[in-house]
Amino acid sequence: MAPQILQLLEIEPPAELAAALSADFLDRLRIANPPPVRIAIPPEIASWGGYCSGGEYAEKGEVVIADWRTTPEWLVQQRIQAVYVHETAHRLLSQAQAREIESHGIEFFTLLLFLFLRAGTKKGDRPWLISAGLYDCQNCLEPRGVEGVPSLGESIDFALELALEIASQEITAEQAAEEICRRVKKWKAEEPERREAAREKQEAIQTAFATAHDKIFWWRVYFFASSFLGVVFLILAISMR
Repeated sequence: MAPQILQLLEIEPPAELAAALSADFLDRLRIANPPPVRIAIPPEIASWGGYCSGGEYAEKGEVVIADWRTTPEWLVQQRIQAVYVHETAHRLLSQAQAREIESHGIEFFTLLLFLFLRAGTKKGDRPWLISAGLYDCQNCLEPRGVEGVPSLGESIDFALELALEIASQEITAEQAAEEICRRVKKWKAEEPERREAAREKQEAIQTAFATAHDKIFWWRVYFFASSFLGVVFLILAISMR
């Protein structure tokens, strides 16, 4: 016997969800086509706040937000907004880039920072930007010393700089996702050149330091030799009186 096939049913949004994902909040993000939301009740042991299935598994391109009714009332709105922005960033990237990209790589982290910058501040005037964490860029955690791979620090610097650059531009979030994918691809391709430039700079600093050290050494030799000879001449002058 074949299983039943179910479709999503649109419902009147609960008050908390409507308040959190208001037109005022979404307008700041400038998402041309905000993904619809599906509410899911996770098992009690689940720790996820939401997820974004692959496009082939999403009936209407929706993102999923876990049931928030166990969240303290004062945190509900911010929790819903944070989860929606996070999962929407996944959805926008999957639409912008045909190739497979890392789920929490540099492209995702940059887009998330971009959306948080546009979101502005939370209640209490705390910037949304501080909500981004290492979880959101975990695929940038490459082992140190890997040739041709940007370090975590370099990735974070690049992501924040790019997000700040385009957050104020008159483009939609969808266009920003495409621009971020393009810029990250170019940035990664230039990694060998940056490594070589950094190596040459380090060598130049070491050479300059060694040269300065040598100069200081010889200046010390000159100072002590001059002082010694001065004392010898002074003793001779006194003894010859």
